Amino acid sequence: MKHLLVSFFFFLLCYNVAEAQTYANIPGPENVLVVYNSLNQTSIDVKDYYQTARGIPASNIFGIPLPNSAQYQSGLATLIDSGEVIYSNNSRAAWDYYKDKIADTIEYYLTNTYVGGQQLKNTIRYIVLCKGIPLKLWTYENYSGNECPGYPWQCNYSWGHYRNVAVDALVCLLYQNILNLYNANLGQQNPYQNSADMNFTFDYRFVTNHFTNGNGWKLNYLVSRLDGDNYTDITEMIDRSVAPDKSGLGYWVFDADTCHNTGVTKQVHTGNYMSTAQNNLIAHSFNTNPSSYDPDCNFIVDNPEGNVIGYTSCGRHSWLGLACGVFDPNYMGCLSFNYANGAVFNTFESYNGAGMYQIYREGDFGLVSDFIKAGGTGGLGHTWEPALSGAAKNNNLFNLYAMGYGLVDAAYQSIPYLAWNNVVVGDPLTTIAWGKQTLQDSIVFEDVNLITGELDIAGNAAFITNGTTLRFKHNGFITGEGYLIELGRDYVIETIDWNKSVFKSKYNNHPMLIWAPYPGEEYVYEYKIYRKWESAGFELIGSASNEEFVFVDNELEIIKPDGEIPKNAQY
Repeated sequence: MKHLLVSFFFFLLCYNVAEAQTYANIPGPENVLVVYNSLNQTSIDVKDYYQTARGIPASNIFGIPLPNSAQYQSGLATLIDSGEVIYSNNSRAAWDYYKDKIADTIEYYLTNTYVGGQQLKNTIRYIVLCKGIPLKLWTYENYSGNECPGYPWQCNYSWGHYRNVAVDALVCLLYQNILNLYNANLGQQNPYQNSADMNFTFDYRFVTNHFTNGNGWKLNYLVSRLDGDNYTDITEMIDRSVAPDKSGLGYWVFDADTCHNTGVTKQVHTGNYMSTAQNNLIAHSFNTNPSSYDPDCNFIVDNPEGNVIGYTSCGRHSWLGLACGVFDPNYMGCLSFNYANGAVFNTFESYNGAGMYQIYREGDFGLVSDFIKAGGTGGLGHTWEPALSGAAKNNNLFNLYAMGYGLVDAAYQSIPYLAWNNVVVGDPLTTIAWGKQTLQDSIVFEDVNLITGELDIAGNAAFITNGTTLRFKHNGFITGEGYLIELGRDYVIETIDWNKSVFKSKYNNHPMLIWAPYPGEEYVYEYKIYRKWESAGFELIGSASNEEFVFVDNELEIIKPDGEIPKNAQY
C-alpha cells in the first residue's frame, strides 16, 4: 500500500477590486459589544439572554446606568416615552446627554479594556444595543409640521438638518466629535453603502476604522439593536436569529401597490426602489412573490407557496391597513405569512421605527416591531422622517443578505447617510446563506444549505449528515486543507458548475471523492476517476455508475509525513 499526503488543486477566480476591500472573515462573538441599561431590568434580561444564546464573552458586555434626566449648559435633557426618547425642548441638550452618558462611556470602556493584549476598540466590529438604551433624540419640537406654505409637498426644518436623529446612527461614529454635526445640513454619505459589494465577492465584510467618507467621517462600528414591543418578542427574535433558514428557498415579497395611494408609492415605483431589487433576486434564482415585478392594485396578504424570508411595501403610504378589513395601522398582524427564521423587513414608511413599544406608534405607520411580533428576525426602520433618499435601498439589502452577507452588514451597505434616522433591528451574527469564509473546525452541515462563496476548511474536517442538502450557486465551493466527511450517504449535493462539483474527502484514511450529479443536460452513463502522480499523466483508476457519487481510492493511504517527502496526487 502506498502512503502519501493528498493535495487537491483547483482553479481560482480573479476579480477587479476596489481599494475598500477588507478581506475579513465572518464575525464571531468576540467581535460584538453588547450594551445595556444597567438600571432597566428588561435591558438586563435581554442582555443575559443574548449573551447566553451567542456565547458573547464577558469582556464584551457593558452596562450603562442611564439617569432619567441631566442638566447641561445647553438645557435640560430628559428620557421620555419609557426611556426610548432623549428629549430637549428646541436645544442641543439631548445631544449633550447622548455624548456624556452614552458615547463617552462606551469609548472609555472600549479604550481601556484589553483582551489578549488587544484594545477592545480594535477588535469590536458591531455594537448591539439592548432594549432600554434610548432609540432616538428629539430636539426639534415641530418635527412633522408644514413649514413651507405653498409648496406641493410638506417640508420641515428638521428633515434636512441633524437635529432629530437615531441614537444608533450616532453610536456608529464613536471617537469623533459628533457635536459638530448638530444642526448641520444633512448630507454625510455612508462610505460602506458607497462600497456595497454587489458582485458578491464577500471581500467587504465590515471592520472598524476602515470606511471613511469624503468629509473624513469614519463609520467605526455597525450598530444594531435587540428591541421590540416586549421581552418575549425580543427573545423569540433572538432564537430565530441563532437558527436561521439557510436554504435559500424562502420567498421575497414585494407588495408594490401603486393604486390605493399614488403619492409615495408612485415615487417608489418610478425610482425602481422595488423593481431593481426583485429583478436581481430573480436573476440569481431566488423566489419572489409576485414571480415578476407587478405594481398592481392588490395587496399581497399571503404566500401559500412557502415561507417568507423578506418583506417590503409602502405600508401606510399604500393604505395597507385596509388589508385588515377595518383599517388597522398594525397591518403586519393582518398578513397571513409564515416567516422563515431570518426573515427581514424594510418598508418605505417615514416613521416605521418611531418607537419599539407599539403604544408609541406615530400616527398610522407600521413598525418594525410589528414585524418582529409577527415572526420576523430583523428589519430596518426610521425614527424620524428620512425622506425617500434616506431610506435603505432594497436592492442592496435583500440581495446582499440573500447571497450571504450578515444581516447588519447588508443593512448598512444599503443605508445612504451617516448619523441620520435609520435604525437596524437584529443580530449581526445572523446569515441566511454561506458566503465566502473560513469554516470553524468540525462544523456540521444539517438541513438545507445555500453556499454562494468559497468555504475554506482550514481545520481537520467539516461534516455532512443524513438528510442534508448542499446547494451551490454563484461562486459556491468547498476547499481547503481539511476534508468534507460524510456521516451517512443520505444527502444531496446540487451544483451549477461541473468545475466546482468534486470535493475532497476520506474514508478510513483512504482518499475519497464526493461529487454532485452532473448539472448539464447531457446524459451521463458513468463517471470515470483518474489519478495523477506528481508530474506524471493521469491514469484511469476506476469508475462509478450514474447513480453513484462517491469513490474511495483503497490503493492509497493518507498519512502525515514524518521526515520523508510525501508524494502528491491529483484526481
